[in-house]
Amino acid sequence: MAIHGILTRPKFVTWLQKQKPSTPVGVPLDEHACPLATFLGACGVEAYVDGDAITTGPLAEDIYRTLKWAQRFIAKVDDQPAAIRAEQALAFLGVKPKKKPRKKTRR
Repeated sequence: MAIHGILTRPKFVTWLQKQKPSTPVGVPLDEHACPLATFLGACGVEAYVDGDAITTGPLAEDIYRTLKWAQRFIAKVDDQPAAIRAEQALAFLGVKPKKKPRKKTRR
């Protein structure tokens, strides 16, 4: 299965935005539990992700080059001391959180 159709920056951002801001979405320095691997898992793809390659398949036989945007993201994640929250992941991608719609008040 080619993952580059699944692992796109817009799809990843959309997935992150659907999470509560404080929801942990991955762990630094863990190829199977980093935010990108967690996203791929949510899409039904078991993957191991590092800065150079993404490995999938039951015997880890499918290897894909990690895209540049994902490499930059991984570098930021791996510099963190603890689990990554959705709001942090979005910030690493340079995406501002969506503002919640204001409730209208009657006067």
